[in-house]
Amino acid sequence: IGSKSPVVYKVISIPSINEEKSHLMVTIRGSLNTYDFLTDAQLWMAAVLLQCVRFFLPFGQVWTPVMPYFIEAISWLESDSLSTISFYNETTGFLEFLKQDSFQDRLESLQVVGHSLGGGLALISAVQANVPGIGVSAPNAMLSRRSFDPPLTVTSLDELTFNVVPHTDIVPQCDDLAQNYQQVRCLADTGTWWEDAVSCHDSRRTLCELIFMCGTQNRPALCECHYEFGYPKPTLKTRDAKVAPLEEQCAAVIERTSK
Repeated sequence: IGSKSPVVYKVISIPSINEEKSHLMVTIRGSLNTYDFLTDAQLWMAAVLLQCVRFFLPFGQVWTPVMPYFIEAISWLESDSLSTISFYNETTGFLEFLKQDSFQDRLESLQVVGHSLGGGLALISAVQANVPGIGVSAPNAMLSRRSFDPPLTVTSLDELTFNVVPHTDIVPQCDDLAQNYQQVRCLADTGTWWEDAVSCHDSRRTLCELIFMCGTQNRPALCECHYEFGYPKPTLKTRDAKVAPLEEQCAAVIERTSK
């Protein structure tokens, strides 16, 4: 889906207890190249600049209530250029398409999730389409909420969105957080602060942290968590002799990381 557009997204269908219906999750790809990161910068630059100004001003927090109006004015001046990168229009339209009456007989629930730029688009589209949205390392939308078309509300952002915020990751520091978010550890220790920030933006590292803290339940552990990111070796719930050792199961990952 979205092959003719810079934004890439797809639908994951999860069977419901009611066999006639399914839970649908729309996933939006995160930033992969320079163009994606420039899109991040342009959509959220006004919010980031005003955050910096607020940080250096004495009693800067008193300006927070009026900042959305400043950002709205800046976005209006840049409306021509912003219209070409407002990818949330496409993802919101797709969510609205899935909410049509023709799908209701087969739809148990609908939500949207994304990482990085995809997470930012997920938060915006979630509010515009009135569905739950989850971002991982996603830029936020509280200050810039009035710059989108249609604009977002504080109440909708607080009720419908959730952002996972890894420690030292700078992307989810763009714009102000809404009510629902979860800060998670990042154990990256690659040297410089900048290298750690980039490493902490890796969605696989965040997933490993969630798996380590919450357990895998009935799903297998990821080899990358131990061999790439240094998490403890997972312990098996069973001593079944038919289960191959972790090293054997993760041979491809071990080979890749040793190069």
